[in-house]
Amino acid sequence: MTLRPAAIAAFVIAAVFATAAPAGAAEADPSWTQLTAAQRKALAPLQDDWRNIDSTGKERWLSVAARFPKMSQSERQRVQERMAAWTQLTPSERARARLQFQQARQFSAEDRQARWQAYQALPDDERKQLAERARPPKRAETRMRDGADDEDGKPKRNIVATPRPQVPKPVAPAVIQAAPGATTTLITTQPSSPAHHQAGMPKIIATDGFVNPVTLLPRRGPQGAAVRSQVASEPR
Repeated sequence: MTLRPAAIAAFVIAAVFATAAPAGAAEADPSWTQLTAAQRKALAPLQDDWRNIDSTGKERWLSVAARFPKMSQSERQRVQERMAAWTQLTPSERARARLQFQQARQFSAEDRQARWQAYQALPDDERKQLAERARPPKRAETRMRDGADDEDGKPKRNIVATPRPQVPKPVAPAVIQAAPGATTTLITTQPSSPAHHQAGMPKIIATDGFVNPVTLLPRRGPQGAAVRSQVASEPR
């Protein structure tokens, strides 16, 4: 049976939670000190990370702790190894594992067990290779952590940034070279951006000076000229 690398973490969790039952309503979100001695012993690998686990995750792990006394010594060791592996995952990897676990629940318990046994039967070097392939790319992980949403990995900004100062190039004693599309401008004229491109202002402005509050149509700019032209051309 061929296992996709992205499904490894899901079946690791599924193997732990496959037969887990609800832990009960004694405590919805217990702290580590509120656990019994038996629960703390079973969940020892999770002690340092327990405060960061949500209530649903704690309920699942407590279900595993409830089944711990019925497990053999080898089963207990495997379960605690999976707990330790879970604590080594990054937040993005845990989110992916939870999503994949939800997808893995669509399989029957027998199918999940068969896939887990197939994974367990792999040599250690192949399992390490699959684990490395299942890790997200560094760039994607950085974007998930920083909340970037564009192709360059930079967060989107809706405010006009302050432009870098440009030193004008003198071409004559009284004139300087202007921006592309223009010829020359007086040296005493201070360059300025259009009102809708001023630094610190929104990229889209909907004030009364730009938008008619009644018709909500633009008053200025190319769009405003087009609207006025269209209105003027209508027959009366």
